[in-house]
Amino acid sequence: MHRFFLSFTLFTLTVFIGFLWYAYVFLNPAQWIAMSAENQLIEDGTALAFGIAAGLAFYVFVKRKTKIWMYFSSLMVLAAAREMDLHKEWTSDSILKSNFYLKEGASLGERIAGFLVILILLFLAYQMIRRVPEWVAAVWKFQSTAWAIGMGLGSLFVAKCLDSMMHWFPFLADFKINNGPFLGLMEESLEMVGAVFFISVAWMAIRRVR
Repeated sequence: MHRFFLSFTLFTLTVFIGFLWYAYVFLNPAQWIAMSAENQLIEDGTALAFGIAAGLAFYVFVKRKTKIWMYFSSLMVLAAAREMDLHKEWTSDSILKSNFYLKEGASLGERIAGFLVILILLFLAYQMIRRVPEWVAAVWKFQSTAWAIGMGLGSLFVAKCLDSMMHWFPFLADFKINNGPFLGLMEESLEMVGAVFFISVAWMAIRRVR
């Protein structure tokens, strides 16, 4: 495993844990809510991180002419757009929700545009999923890029679990209610951690093409 990845992981996790410790000890719930609110520091930083990952991945694509990096870059662009709430900026509701296509409020043009975005997302997801066996093999070989992807996906998965805790784990509903502000801060912070790990994926590829 590459020394850069080990150092990067240690630094990222230290900052993440240190930030949550500082927030828990020195800040109050109102500040937790403010920091994790939409269009605030953490969410904007996460969108920026996804954008940086997209730009670096596109640079790798230009150098290598390998389609996977175009797919990766495109996914990062969509992730940044999702973080900036562009999926509902110009439509009556989120294009990622099934109700958007089923209810009467959305115009035909909005539905078509949303459906095209969904098709692009599904295509990109398919291109990634078909490479899962190759990724798993790379993880078992302790390849840094594969582990960085795993750390990024893992961070986003845990963040999603925190966000959907009441739906996925109803028995934790009271815990979610009682600790909602801090769990919200953890969720937004984990999304940023995931985006930062995707930056490292592209950066390690750039180091190899130089």
